[in-house]
Amino acid sequence: MKEDSLFSAIRETFKHGLIYGAGQILSRAIGFLLIPLYTNYLSPSEFGILSLLTITASIAQMLFSMGLNSALFRSYFDYEDDKNRAKVISTVFYITILSSTLLSFLGYFLSPYLINVILESNKFINYLRFVFFIASFKLIGQFTYSVYRVKILSKRYTLFSILFFTLRLILTILLVAVFKKGVWGVIIADFIISVLSSVILLCSIKEYIIRFFVKYEAIKTLSFGLPLVPQNLSGFVLASAASYFLKYFSTIATVGVYNIGYRLGMIFHVLLVFPLAMIWNPIMLSIKDKEYCDQYYSKALTYFVFIGFFIASLLSILSKDILHLIAKEPFWEAYRVVPFIAYSYLLLGVARILDVGIPIKRKTHYSAFAFIIAALLNLLLNWVLIPKYQMIGAALATFLSYFIVVGVEYPLNRILYKLSYEWRRISKIIFVGCFLYFLGNKVETGNTWSNIILKLIIILLYPAILMPLKFYEYKEKKKIIKIYKSLIRKLKSS
Repeated sequence: MKEDSLFSAIRETFKHGLIYGAGQILSRAIGFLLIPLYTNYLSPSEFGILSLLTITASIAQMLFSMGLNSALFRSYFDYEDDKNRAKVISTVFYITILSSTLLSFLGYFLSPYLINVILESNKFINYLRFVFFIASFKLIGQFTYSVYRVKILSKRYTLFSILFFTLRLILTILLVAVFKKGVWGVIIADFIISVLSSVILLCSIKEYIIRFFVKYEAIKTLSFGLPLVPQNLSGFVLASAASYFLKYFSTIATVGVYNIGYRLGMIFHVLLVFPLAMIWNPIMLSIKDKEYCDQYYSKALTYFVFIGFFIASLLSILSKDILHLIAKEPFWEAYRVVPFIAYSYLLLGVARILDVGIPIKRKTHYSAFAFIIAALLNLLLNWVLIPKYQMIGAALATFLSYFIVVGVEYPLNRILYKLSYEWRRISKIIFVGCFLYFLGNKVETGNTWSNIILKLIIILLYPAILMPLKFYEYKEKKKIIKIYKSLIRKLKSS
C-alpha cells in the first residue's frame, strides 16, 4: 500500500507538472519564435536595450511581490476547510492590489532618475515607465496563477497561458515586423497583453475571493514571504547581474548577444524547472505527513536529475546549429553561453527539490541566506571574469553561483529535515550525461542538418547507456516494459 501511494504521488506530480509544462512549453515555444524576429528586426544593441529594461522591471516586480505567492501556498495548507482557505486567498489578493498600485506610482516618478543609471540616456524614459506598468499588472497575473496552482487547476492555468502568449506573439510580430516599431513595439505588445490578461484572470477567480482581510493572516503571510524577497532578488542577481556588468565592461551589443544565448539556455527552465516550481510546493507540502513522504522526496531528485541531464545536454550540443538556422550572423556567438546557462538551471532545479526542510519548518530565512551568499559571489565573479572573458566569464559566473546555492542549501535542509538521497544513482546520471555532452560537441560535418541528426542520435543513447551501469531498479524496469507494451498495443490497434 505504501509503495502504491508513493508511485501515485509521483504520477500526480508528473501529471500536473506535464500539464503546467505543456502550457509553458507551448507558450514559450511561441516566445522562442520571437528570437528569429528579434535577431532579424532588432540589432544586437537594440536587443541589449530591451534586455536591460526588462531585467530592471523584473527586479522591481520581484521586490513588490514580497514573496506573497510562496506564502499563499504555505498558509493555504494550514487549513482543511474552504472558508479559512478563502480568507487566506482574499487577504493575499488585497495586499497584491496595494503593492501593484504602489509599484506603478513609484515606477512612473522614479524613471527619470533610473534611466540615466541604466542606459545613460533619458530618451528611453517612456520605455522604462511602460515596463514598470507592465510589471505592476504582472503582479496581479502572478497572484491569479498562484490561486490556480494552489487549487491545482492546471488545465485552466495552461489554457490561459497559451492564450495570452499566443496573443502576445501575434501582436509583437505585427508591431515589430509589419509596423516596424522596433523595441517600442515589443514593449507596447507586452503592455496591452499584461493589462488584458490581468483583468480576465481576475474575473476567472472571483469565486475564490471574499470580502475578508484578516490581519493575522496578513502578518503570517508577510512574515513568511518577506524573507523570500532577498532570496528572490538574489536569484535575479544570479540570472541578470551579468547584463549590467557586460554593459559596463563591454558594449550594449554584447549584452544583446549574451541575452539571446541566455534565452536559449532558459529553454531548460521552461521545459523542466518551471513546471517543477509550479507543482513542487503544493505536492510536497500536501504529503509531508504521509508515511512514504521521505521516499518520495528522495526519488523526486533522482528522476529530476535523470530528465534534466538529458534536456540540458541536448540543448547544449544543438545550440550552435540552432542559431545558424534562426539568427543572423552577429548573434551566432551566443551559442557559447548556452551550456553554462542550461546546466545552471539544472542546478537551480536540484536546489528546489532539496528545499524540503526549510518550507516545512517555516525557516525561509535559511533559503534566503543561501541565495544571498551565492548572489554576493556572483557579483564578485562577474567583476573578475567579465573584463577578461566577456560573455563566457558572465556565463561561468552564473554556473558557479548556482553551484554554491546547491552547496549551501543542502546542508541547511539536512539540519532541519534528515533525508537520504540516491547519490550513487545520481552519480551514474552525471557521468553518462557529461560523456555524451563532450561526445556530441565533437560532431562537425560541415552541414547544419547533418550535425543536428548525428547529435540527436548521440543524445538518444542516454537512457540505454544507463542500463549496463545498473541504474534502473527492478520496479522501474517493470514499469518501463509495461509502458513499452502499452505503446506497442496502441500502435497495432491504430
